[in-house]
Amino acid sequence: MENKDEVLKLMEHILGIEAANQCVKFFAGHSFYIPQRIITKQLYHKIRDEFKNGANYQELSIRYGYTEGHIRIIVHYKKKNEK
Repeated sequence: MENKDEVLKLMEHILGIEAANQCVKFFAGHSFYIPQRIITKQLYHKIRDEFKNGANYQELSIRYGYTEGHIRIIVHYKKKNEK
């Protein structure tokens, strides 16, 4: 991985100086996962449907390029109004 100065410079280039500084202020000292791509509502439902129809976490992970843990979150996530 790049050193911290290089990461900050990259953030400033991508986000702009103001937004990069806000991110540093808010997220300093925290670690978090950034997926390789954003999941769409359609893909979310497709993954859940395939799981319901017999696909397992490993198959879905390989097929869609997410970790098995992320697939588990997608499959088992329920909105507050869902039962």
